[in-house]
Amino acid sequence: MLSNLNSRALGQALLDWQNHVPGPHPAQDDQVAVAGKELLKQPWGQIVSAYTVKGRRWLGSELVTRKSNEMPAAQALLRRAPIAGRLVTADALHTQTETARIIVQERGADYRMTVQGSQPTVADTGRQLPAGLTRAFSPSVGGGPGAAGETEPGPSGGALSDSL
Repeated sequence: MLSNLNSRALGQALLDWQNHVPGPHPAQDDQVAVAGKELLKQPWGQIVSAYTVKGRRWLGSELVTRKSNEMPAAQALLRRAPIAGRLVTADALHTQTETARIIVQERGADYRMTVQGSQPTVADTGRQLPAGLTRAFSPSVGGGPGAAGETEPGPSGGALSDSL
């Protein structure tokens, strides 16, 4: 019976319900987490979901295609989830150029992603950022350090550490 369910229509109905019953999304709930989970004892395998961190609002889910991984599913989810103007976080698996491009250029959001030792090119690029970069900035606003749209430092103080 569930195999005939239109998952996109159900997802939209759930998002609409969240906006109607609990009320509109609060502006201060501006952080989104993207995470994949393996569904044990289920024929589907894995699923990637997005949710707001503070308000714990579900923003959507995408099944991981068999013989694939989370990256394409997360990218498909990010293309339709309501993330504009928010800060998206994800684990190191999602620290990919295409994922960052979708978040910033297609969806008008920002990101903070972890860089691991298994990504030496990304880590080297991060280390070569201008030494004067002491404040966080929003690439989706169209500026860089010192440009309009510059924001106050976040919890890391805007300094490059183990995440970009």
